[in-house]
Amino acid sequence: MHKRTVYLHKSRAFLEREVVAAVKRGERCFIVSNSKKYIKAVHRMILIECGGHVAMRVITSDNSRDDGILRFLANVKEEFLQIQVLAGTPSIGTGIDMTFPNDQILVDRVFGFFYPFINTHTDIDQQLCRVRHPGRVDVWINPATFNFTSNVDVIMDDLARGYAVPRAVRGRRPDGMVEYDRADPLLNLCAHVTALQRASKNRLVELFCALRVANGWTVEWMDGAASTSPVTAAREILAAERAEKLLAAPLVGNDDYIELDMKIQNGTNLSDEDRIVYERNHFERTVGIPLDERLVELDRDGKLLPRISTLAAVLPLLPAADQGADLVSWLLEPTTTPKGRLDKTRPERLMAVLIRVAGLTSADGFDDKAVVSVDSLTRFVGICRDNRTMIEEILGQPLRNDYHKKPTRQLNEILKRAGLDLIEAKTHKVAGKKIRSYGISRDILATMTTLALSYREVEARVAEEKAMALSQKRNRRERVEGVDEPALTEDRNLLSRFFLDP
Repeated sequence: MHKRTVYLHKSRAFLEREVVAAVKRGERCFIVSNSKKYIKAVHRMILIECGGHVAMRVITSDNSRDDGILRFLANVKEEFLQIQVLAGTPSIGTGIDMTFPNDQILVDRVFGFFYPFINTHTDIDQQLCRVRHPGRVDVWINPATFNFTSNVDVIMDDLARGYAVPRAVRGRRPDGMVEYDRADPLLNLCAHVTALQRASKNRLVELFCALRVANGWTVEWMDGAASTSPVTAAREILAAERAEKLLAAPLVGNDDYIELDMKIQNGTNLSDEDRIVYERNHFERTVGIPLDERLVELDRDGKLLPRISTLAAVLPLLPAADQGADLVSWLLEPTTTPKGRLDKTRPERLMAVLIRVAGLTSADGFDDKAVVSVDSLTRFVGICRDNRTMIEEILGQPLRNDYHKKPTRQLNEILKRAGLDLIEAKTHKVAGKKIRSYGISRDILATMTTLALSYREVEARVAEEKAMALSQKRNRRERVEGVDEPALTEDRNLLSRFFLDP
């Protein structure tokens, strides 16, 4: 019987070199990852290091619905034997089973590269097990650990106090504490599911190893190291190519843009050329500002638009009204009582609350002259500590393990969601102790604010035009009762921001 061993690598770069060596030797390889960008970079790495002659198939969410990919997966055990390398993400599908007749070992190597806070250890195991009898399995899992609260009682308490399950809440006591039904089945279910998910994400490597051992495998740690990563070089090349293509992509008319957007909305796969054209036109029509080299650089990771959208939602919430008659002050009110907690709310509202508590705002919004330090963020740390579960659930990311010791870094993680960044403003000494103060980069604040305000203007115009078109439609129906009319031509333009030329 073939020895069932999984080789767990400490160095991602070393394992990447192993992939290159295996492909050069002509071995058949199955490469999986929970990151689409990483799989694309691995594809480019193989082309650079091994040449374009390698027979390779790459499957991600970008092409998983293509007819050719569907035919390949429908007959994967035969199709795989016609190529050398199959690389993909979970988009390959959960029902794929590559078990060959008589348990033959026809796939020489299985390689896995996995990042935390994407899926659980069981999901990772499932990806690797699609090849039932591999020659060898080598895996790298990002060793980062998190400190999500995974105690069921603590999670239940935080979820109840945050009104995550309103029906379980009975009311609020005079001392500010929330009364709730600990026996509520929905609250218990939410607490237990959250605890299991968090436990997996906290200790991804540990639980993966335990699962493999429980299934009859042995785990052997590999200490090999490499000085450079071939995937990192491939990523740089891909980023430079993407920037060049975005700036060169043509602006298209309304009809062509509508067609591309409809394909995106329906999950239709686009060619690389059409995807780049769509990205540029979608950005400019959504934000109302032309792409230039600086914006393309800010969008290096492809997340600039979500950051602009986030800041656009946060900005109107920041100004403080007289006598605290504004939404952020109202959201903060429960925290002024002993053991008071924040209520569950939307991410942009929570961000506005945390930014206000940190002292980065004035009566008019962001204060570009404000500075923060470890000593000035005492209340910020207290809010994070008392509402940790709720904050992590709403933002979908863990607080840093050292948020109480390095609150400026935690604050910076929150600001980055809106494209902002803290930079060192000044350093001074108090009683011989060096105090570092930080402020939001004025340059990036000005850029992101301009983009966010333009985004809001486009949204307002679209909403107004949509309301006007709907009003016209209602008026027509009132005039022609009982007559079925064809859809107004305006509807075609209301699929998004299609008729707004950049």
